[in-house]
Amino acid sequence: MNDIDGLIHELHRHLQAEQIITDADTLHATSIDGLEPRLIVLPETVDQVSQIVALTNQHNLTLLPRGGGIRMGLGVLPERFDALVDTRRLSRLLDYQPEQHTCRVQAGMLLSTLQEHLAKKGQRLPLDPVDVMQTTIGGLLATNARGPLTLRYGTAHDLATAITVVQADGTLTESIDSIGALGASGIIVDAVLKLDDIPETAQTLFLTYAHVADAMDTVFSLLHSPLLPSAMELIDAGAASDLSNFFGISMPTNGYTLALLIEGTHDSIEQHMSGIKEVARTHNAFLTDDLEDGQQRTFWYGLRNHAQGTVTCSVTLPPEKVVSFLHDLESTCARYTLDSALTAHVGNGILTIELRPGDATPRLIEAIAALRVHADAVQGTLVIEHCPVDLRRRMAAQTTQNTWPGLSTIQQQAQRVDPKGTFARGKALRSLS
Repeated sequence: MNDIDGLIHELHRHLQAEQIITDADTLHATSIDGLEPRLIVLPETVDQVSQIVALTNQHNLTLLPRGGGIRMGLGVLPERFDALVDTRRLSRLLDYQPEQHTCRVQAGMLLSTLQEHLAKKGQRLPLDPVDVMQTTIGGLLATNARGPLTLRYGTAHDLATAITVVQADGTLTESIDSIGALGASGIIVDAVLKLDDIPETAQTLFLTYAHVADAMDTVFSLLHSPLLPSAMELIDAGAASDLSNFFGISMPTNGYTLALLIEGTHDSIEQHMSGIKEVARTHNAFLTDDLEDGQQRTFWYGLRNHAQGTVTCSVTLPPEKVVSFLHDLESTCARYTLDSALTAHVGNGILTIELRPGDATPRLIEAIAALRVHADAVQGTLVIEHCPVDLRRRMAAQTTQNTWPGLSTIQQQAQRVDPKGTFARGKALRSLS
């Protein structure tokens, strides 16, 4: 009996048969960048997660945790893995304290489901990542998810006060360090989260600029004033054209656009909008019609989901370096005959760049390498969010301490808590220099 057969045999002692999947078609359908698991396990309790992890460890096999499966290709994948642990049956709201603006929720609950629960009390988790309908709470935390609301509320890391993690030996621990670690050192099973009241109303304002420097001057003026909006996104002509073509959003498709989300009461929003427009005019902004109601929902949905192109990179850098980096982006694309589309949580210095065409692999490899050099020169980092399997494998050799923020910390943690390499991502990360 080989190791995987031995693991399956023991799992049947702890789980129902329908929680253990070995069907070849299902395994193939859940492949990640061409990698197929040999086994899928569907735990329903935290104890079952602990048993699965401990048994996998004892049989010297490897596993990957999976929630909604939205960002499974992020980071460096292992050459192989044995078990896929699907956490979506861990979906209970364990505790909710509306007066304290906190809740404790299991990792497999969908963000959309949690928001429905919270909305009954007029509250929300103020985080709006890509594909809110499929994203799980565990996935949010494992990837340290972000969205436009990051400007005011921060990333998933800023909204979690405690998380419970299953370690490689099956024991439980509380470890904020696992946020953003992509499941490299443990499986997140629940979290305590900070909540906010749902605003009375919201309005979206577009400000358009011929020059990105003027847009950034507006950003800096607002960042250091009481006029700070809930979200402030920079959109270039390429991304604006995409939003117009694919989502039917009427917006300027030349120059650069700042999209601002202002939330609050009806009276406060009017005052807020007036103040922002006054600041924008001093920085050569062109004002367009405001968005309301359904238009707003369509726009922000389109913006969040725009950043999933064939080849998409995320660049994090100091906001004051955005202008110089965008000049480097323009010259790099010209050099390698590529096009780009940019959206950015610009007040946080987080840029999402889609490079096109997505099948120009040799040019893309050189362009991404050049952009990493430019990012490093301004104290920034670049990571690949989405790309074809072949490009991801060929770019893996370039993944180092300089190109992955926090890589060294994740490696050290994985080595400390999982010396056998039960968590497949941690094992792969430790092989990087």
